[in-house]
Amino acid sequence: MLAATLPLIANLLRTRRAGALGTLDAGAPYVSHVACAPAADLSHVVLLLSGLSPHTHHLHADPRCSLLLAEPVLPDTADVLQLARLTLLGNAHPIAAAEQADARRIYLAHLPETEMLFTLGDFTLFRLIITGARYIGGFARALTLTPEHLRTAAGMG
Repeated sequence: MLAATLPLIANLLRTRRAGALGTLDAGAPYVSHVACAPAADLSHVVLLLSGLSPHTHHLHADPRCSLLLAEPVLPDTADVLQLARLTLLGNAHPIAAAEQADARRIYLAHLPETEMLFTLGDFTLFRLIITGARYIGGFARALTLTPEHLRTAAGMG
């Protein structure tokens, strides 16, 4: 099942442009809707976050987070629980100045309409380094994934 599912996982990661970011607010869960862009090797996801947003403050205090990416719920979706979804686990940190150009290129290739946000002083690029993932492809189709699985998927999807 894993080998057949890896291209689907790569496709889900590469086609979703937004997801639900889970952070920790003094130990309590907090979820936000954020735009995101995957690295080509699927080792990390680039986020552009506002310093005014609570989730940004949470990540500065504790970088542990998760990001849920899911197929869209359409009006004709018969069973929303059959939609594929992927929860990425990891740590998100601001991207160092020396790596900003590459991260910006990744982000804008996936989300070109957001270029204006780079002119605002309160936005910072973050890198969510993926330490694990959980894929649900519908009933009885679940996999726990490692970063190595995602690197393999990157070459297949």
